[in-house]
Amino acid sequence: MATILVVEDTQTDAERVRMALSPYRWRLKFVTSSTAARTAIREELPVAIVLDILLPDDTGFQLCRDLKSAPATAKIPIIMCSSKSTDIDRFWALKQGAAFFLAKPIDPKALAQFVRQLVPEPPSEPPEPPQSEAPPTVPNHPSARWNFLVS
Repeated sequence: MATILVVEDTQTDAERVRMALSPYRWRLKFVTSSTAARTAIREELPVAIVLDILLPDDTGFQLCRDLKSAPATAKIPIIMCSSKSTDIDRFWALKQGAAFFLAKPIDPKALAQFVRQLVPEPPSEPPEPPQSEAPPTVPNHPSARWNFLVS
């Protein structure tokens, strides 16, 4: 299942993100620091990241810049969210490589809309495996013995 990494250090804002995205079929993984985010990304590449700017150990700006400069993570879409909502904060977030910027308190509909624009929702069930054109040979079936005798 596709994972969205949420990097948010306040429980209230993390819960808002959960409420906005839980109706969809993404798996949400929550961490509270940029250090934990880096570890989570090394373990499993997310399909998108919702990233707070003000974090306890580093800024979201720095994490975004680092992720966008690394080839393995450069294409992961990032949505930055912050209570810092001045025009310069919005400009700086987009300059670091964020796809979107949302001011807090997060509008759940806007967040869901942005994520859905960036990442297609995974299918509810895995696709059917392709059918092979020839049926598999069953060793005790009469046709298996016949194929053996012909070859």
